[in-house]
Amino acid sequence: MIIHCSKDFTKRYKCRMSLAAPTVSPPSRIDSWSAHIFKRGPAPVVIFMHDASLWALIIPATGITRLEQLLPLFLSRVQEVWRRHGASFDPRNQSILFLPRKARSLIGSMNDAIQNIKLMADIGRAVDHPVHWVKLEDSIQNTPFSAIDYDSPERRLKAILGG
Repeated sequence: MIIHCSKDFTKRYKCRMSLAAPTVSPPSRIDSWSAHIFKRGPAPVVIFMHDASLWALIIPATGITRLEQLLPLFLSRVQEVWRRHGASFDPRNQSILFLPRKARSLIGSMNDAIQNIKLMADIGRAVDHPVHWVKLEDSIQNTPFSAIDYDSPERRLKAILGG
């Protein structure tokens, strides 16, 4: 598995880059993800985005300060999503390479998703509703992105996994 890390993610979780000048991981790889951390108010939130489908996993990261705490959460979420789409994924049998993020279209798609998440959370807060991360995540999965020809992550991942 490959995780393309933003500078903020790398700094927070002290990731060591696996390769200095990566030449691997075209966006179509099924095992390639991008990771970033952002603030939602004072609370840190991690977003992982599947590079081929733009499927987003949102993990509230308050109290999660070490990579050893975060990775099992991420891998179990991947397993859950794969299972939901009729595919298998073994979270205990993964080797992970950490690489810097380079693909501009993927960075732009992740930034779009983050802006949508913040907007939806702000709207919820304005009407005094708590943040429902699962609902926010579901909304992102059905949002069309230009990087995948205005398809949604839900449809794209379903096609990739054959579910």
